[in-house]
Amino acid sequence: MKNNKIEAIQRLCAVLIQRSKEIYITDDDIAYAEQKLGMNGKFIIAPDDEEWQKKAKQERIDFIKNLETIDVDAVPGSGKTTALLMKLVILERKLPLSGGRGILVISHTNNAIDEIKNKLQSIVPRLFEYPNFVGTIQSFVNRFLAKPYYIQVFGSKVVSIDSSNYINEIKRFIDSKIPWVYTKDLSKEYSNIILSLKEAKPAMFYDFRFGVKDTGVVLVDSFKKNKILEITKIKGKAKKYKDYTRKEKKVTYDWFFKFKSNILEKGVLHYDDAYFLANRYILKYPIIKELIQKRFKYVFVDEMQDMEKHQHDLLEELFINANDVVYQQIGDTNQSIYGGSVSAENTWKPKTDSLTLQGSFRLTPEIANIVKYFAIDFREIQGLRESYKPQDGSKYLKPHILVYKTGEEEKVLKKYAELIEECGLNTLDEFDKYKKNKKQPFYAIGWVGKDRKEGEDWKENVKTFYQSYNHSSGKENKRLNSVADFVTSIDKESKTMKSFVSTVFNILVVVLRLQEIKNINTNRPYTKTQLQEELYENKTLDIKGSVLSWSRLSGADRMKNIKEFILSTSFKDVFLQENENWNDSVKDFLNEKSSSPEERKVDQGEENIFKAQNDIEIKVGTVHSVKGSTHMATLYMESFYGNGKKQHEFARLESQFRGEKLNTDAVQIVESAKMVYVGFSRPTHLLCFAVNENRCDGDTQQLLEDDGWEIIKC
Repeated sequence: MKNNKIEAIQRLCAVLIQRSKEIYITDDDIAYAEQKLGMNGKFIIAPDDEEWQKKAKQERIDFIKNLETIDVDAVPGSGKTTALLMKLVILERKLPLSGGRGILVISHTNNAIDEIKNKLQSIVPRLFEYPNFVGTIQSFVNRFLAKPYYIQVFGSKVVSIDSSNYINEIKRFIDSKIPWVYTKDLSKEYSNIILSLKEAKPAMFYDFRFGVKDTGVVLVDSFKKNKILEITKIKGKAKKYKDYTRKEKKVTYDWFFKFKSNILEKGVLHYDDAYFLANRYILKYPIIKELIQKRFKYVFVDEMQDMEKHQHDLLEELFINANDVVYQQIGDTNQSIYGGSVSAENTWKPKTDSLTLQGSFRLTPEIANIVKYFAIDFREIQGLRESYKPQDGSKYLKPHILVYKTGEEEKVLKKYAELIEECGLNTLDEFDKYKKNKKQPFYAIGWVGKDRKEGEDWKENVKTFYQSYNHSSGKENKRLNSVADFVTSIDKESKTMKSFVSTVFNILVVVLRLQEIKNINTNRPYTKTQLQEELYENKTLDIKGSVLSWSRLSGADRMKNIKEFILSTSFKDVFLQENENWNDSVKDFLNEKSSSPEERKVDQGEENIFKAQNDIEIKVGTVHSVKGSTHMATLYMESFYGNGKKQHEFARLESQFRGEKLNTDAVQIVESAKMVYVGFSRPTHLLCFAVNENRCDGDTQQLLEDDGWEIIKC
């Protein structure tokens, strides 16, 4: 009996000790976070004279205080990221956590992570120290799974994990004029099969990947599709087509397997390869899951709707059923359009007991009441932004439909600019803030931005409304084939000395790789870190001084000085034998031209800015290019997309324009609804939609006016 009492007391003490270690978030914590973020009560305190306003305020408080595994489904402009920032400020205040565990914060893009770092790094520095980790899903996978497993398998470090180095490695092989080393063990018959595929299907060499199936490691046609790579003969013009034999397909498949293995062993990885290695690591050593779970007590994944299937599945594998891990997924299922595509199927589906944030700081009631009907998963959106009343004070500003005639599409942007001026948007304090922060307040966007093929029938796209539009401008060059390309990326993206130095050493790494120069200590291509360490020790070169001087130059002068450094005797002497010179690949890399950022602005219209006669400037782009951003005014220009009888957004979604919930799973309608939902939820003041009068006649226009739209003819 006495022992039983002692054991009961011990159990009670253990429970009390555990409870004392639990973290709770209080109203005082929330006030502290608001003060640290400089919001002075503006985030939580909202008008509460209406029941839904009280509800919107409570939703944010409930999310911030919640420290259980939960999904959070939020409407556009709900402040979900801001709420997450507040939670992180509060949790940093309570560090260190019990057991020395940490906080893991993941988002999909570098921009999202940069936003978190820019706002929090100076005020909560401990969040960015061990054992915590804040980064993209890619950086998390690279650091904790792919790189450790690679070292274990190959006994050396990864050289690079990115698309540009990987593409350049394939390209160097494809373009090589020397006999293909990978075909040396093949008969001439099989070598010719590889060569014919190289000529007819070069994309195949870039796209295929390793995948994991029940049968083990296989080749797949692409990582996303995950279908086993099929080798098929090019049909050509022969009247009688005969595919490869089973043996020919098997030998060719094995060759591609060897080719991919060789590149992987070199340490040149595509982003997709990191997920392949991560899955292999977990499959071979399940304990790695436990180690990661023991390190991180709290896991927050922002922009969850943007995660692709292989990313979503990996996170679920690591955290969804983890004991003693708080796993919160935060996003908006209705905004699930990925980097370059849109899918009718959502990868992430919040659980039925998820938290919701229905109040939008961005949207006025007038815009919110339009946007909500394009949601795949319908929910009310409460516009928390005060309705805007133009200077004449006549009425609140409604969303507008701009009706144009065939052949007069270019009138649309002019009418849109006139409307912006009439509403006085360019006279508001908010307009001045956009300009001060070098951001564009007025946008015109469409679904399709690519140029139509020559000879193709006339079909509406962004360029239909703005002839000077260049779809390629402003995009990252995935194939950095020259010093000029790298210098362009420096001018465009490098905001810090650290990023500038990184790009310079990337250039030098490419030069050495093209020359096939290896690190004598590892007998492998140099990594950027290895090259930095070696050159920093070489006092003759003074690489630090050179990089510092280059950072102060303009693009053209930067390129000139970097090229001169590479061609200099002092640099060549470090890596080349006496009388040896750079090979043709290096010379091409140094001399291949690429237009400078300044030239591209003039010749290619990089900025894609429509300048109206009233001095209003409108940034023109695609829906994908503005995802996640906020504008004062947004014009959505209809596009021809897909097939069937209805190929335009309005034709497919007329019922939703008139305030009816979406009630179909037809793929093209769902895809169109997602695009419109994202595009329509950008503006704070004015929403416009451009539609051809052939798809929106007088009777339809009257019905639309009854449903909250204002109609204007261009």
